[in-house]
Amino acid sequence: MLYSLWRVRRLSRIQQKNNRMSDNQSVEFFLRFLREKHQLFISSINELFANLVDENKDSKKLAAENSKEAAIVLKNNLSDQDVPGWLQQSIKSLEWYLRNLNTSGANNNLLKRLIGIQSEMNNHQWKFELSNDTLAFDFDSIYEKCKNESKIDELFESIITLLQKIISSGEIDSIKTMSVLEKLIATLKKHEKASYFSINSMYDFLLHLMKNVLWAQLESLPVIGPITKGLKKTIEETGIELEGLTAKMKSEMIIRYETEFKLLENGFNKQLNK
Repeated sequence: MLYSLWRVRRLSRIQQKNNRMSDNQSVEFFLRFLREKHQLFISSINELFANLVDENKDSKKLAAENSKEAAIVLKNNLSDQDVPGWLQQSIKSLEWYLRNLNTSGANNNLLKRLIGIQSEMNNHQWKFELSNDTLAFDFDSIYEKCKNESKIDELFESIITLLQKIISSGEIDSIKTMSVLEKLIATLKKHEKASYFSINSMYDFLLHLMKNVLWAQLESLPVIGPITKGLKKTIEETGIELEGLTAKMKSEMIIRYETEFKLLENGFNKQLNK
């Protein structure tokens, strides 16, 4: 009897070890596959860089389409929570470029966006490990995913561009106002790497300065009236987009952690019904 029990336990340990080996082999195979697709995407981006400095619009369009396709293939082999921010941003930037191919400055805009994430793109290491970190609520990855799917970065870039136009208009003759605008622009430029708390604080800071320092002065200058009007509209759109970001994050967390949230909800309901 004791021998049989020992044998069963030994066979069980051997089976667990074999399962772990099988799992490891599957993970290694998948990692090799991902690295291959990742390298193909990087190669397509390098090809795109070479074409963007050329004058042939057809070759630029084809290179951008190839990069977008390579990026989507890579993304489609990942779960939502495993898609890195640089990959989401790459797809958004390439889609924007293909929509605005004939717009003035489109090439420089795309170059700026891709160069800004090139280091992350080239140095990303694919890892999939079941640890306490992966079992925890990953709010940061949810935030990055939802932010990259929103228009928040584009809207902040539009605000920065409009503020820079106000400075370069030559209509601002107050040194203090110029200083405030420059500090505001420097702060807003950090939006791409900002955390959820930081980006909301950044927006609150923007609203405070505009309301208490800048609106009165800007609206008194009719020459920059259209820019001021566009700035006000863009700031309002950014506020709406940030509210949408919060709602999307809540929805994403409920979907991703449905079981845990149901348990919490049931617990709260029981307490309320007491």
